[in-house]
Amino acid sequence: MAQSTVNYLSRDFTSIKNDLINWAKTYHSDKLVFFNDANPDIMYLEMVAYVGDMLSYYTDKTFNENFRTTAQIPESLVRIANNLGFYNTGSVDSIVNVDVSITVPYIVNNGNPVSPDVRYYPVILPGSKLKSSSGIIFEVTDGINFTLDQNRIVIPNLDSNGKVTDFTITKTVTARAGESKIQSFYVSENSHNPFLSFILNDSNVTEIIGVIAVAGNQTIAPANYDFIDYNKAFYQVRALTQSTAFFEINSSSTNVVKQGVWQPIPNRYIVRRDVNGLVTITFGNQSSTTITQTLYSPVTGDEYFNNVHDDVDLGTLPPVNSTVFIKYKTGGGIVTNAAAGTINKIILKQFEAIDTTGLSGQTLSKVRNSLTVNNPLDASGGRDVPTMEELREITGKTFAAQDRGVTPEDIKAMVKLMPPKYGSPFRMSYEVKP
Repeated sequence: MAQSTVNYLSRDFTSIKNDLINWAKTYHSDKLVFFNDANPDIMYLEMVAYVGDMLSYYTDKTFNENFRTTAQIPESLVRIANNLGFYNTGSVDSIVNVDVSITVPYIVNNGNPVSPDVRYYPVILPGSKLKSSSGIIFEVTDGINFTLDQNRIVIPNLDSNGKVTDFTITKTVTARAGESKIQSFYVSENSHNPFLSFILNDSNVTEIIGVIAVAGNQTIAPANYDFIDYNKAFYQVRALTQSTAFFEINSSSTNVVKQGVWQPIPNRYIVRRDVNGLVTITFGNQSSTTITQTLYSPVTGDEYFNNVHDDVDLGTLPPVNSTVFIKYKTGGGIVTNAAAGTINKIILKQFEAIDTTGLSGQTLSKVRNSLTVNNPLDASGGRDVPTMEELREITGKTFAAQDRGVTPEDIKAMVKLMPPKYGSPFRMSYEVKP
């Protein structure tokens, strides 16, 4: 019997075709005699070779899409980045310090103006929106309280005779590009399953500000501060296995170093982003229940009670028949980097109610209408969605760092994991000293 000459490792069209011809010559020499291109029988061998060539191509392509260094499809690289612990695959908004100014009247003391009339100092609620000359929206997350001395400058305005006419009060606050939005989702009994997920319908989400669940089918969102109160809201983690977080202890100390404590966070969620920029919020796998445990003091022997959660190693789910409100920011990219002096419009503001006893309504209105804004420095930190090559490079360093800073490259990789609310570093370098 003739020995088969088929090479089963052949993967391209020409090699497979030649192997098939050799196979035909070996086993069917009585039926296939002519092997030139004009023979119709060769067409069938070429069709089989074509199928083998395509199967080999897609097998290689599918195999390569599983590795960071060889993946060519954006969906594959985003999936690999998430598997390696890098999730900041979206755009980042810019951040800037802006000067917000008002003009207030003075207080007369024995016929001489001595100080501004602090009774007219306004307090602006969080959420003020600013606009640059290029149309980029910026938002002041915190309130603007002119009554506080911090970051406040008081400048007297003089007439041609050198007498004070009024005072300009300037507060420096931080603004970020983009706008805050809220989406809500109802949790029914049918949808209350482990690892409950919600997909936001915005494709340019830069940050999740907070997530909170409210009993019932609600349409009115909770107050802004509820979204950042982790006694009420859910806490964002990098992985659902993270069961504790470090929180600062509230104190009146002004020291740079603050006290804190590790606290359990049964209510938590993770954020994942697909290649199209759509963000998915995923919760844990357990229902949120509390049991009362009876404990005894080993010192005094007294009995006391302690409320503990059940086994929620991967986090709790929002309750059945509740509405989940998700507050997030949208609007990022390098286009949000604005030049100095271009943020000069206030398009939304809301003043906190004050005691107007003894105040002139006309003067109060004049003070509030005098509100102006300007950015003495550039708005920076905005960054577009990472390119495939950037993502390929960043994820490799992130995985190598393993969440610990030992080498300079580890530190650079960990900086890339910084939450988007802190902006994005423009350039990083280091120097190794002997």
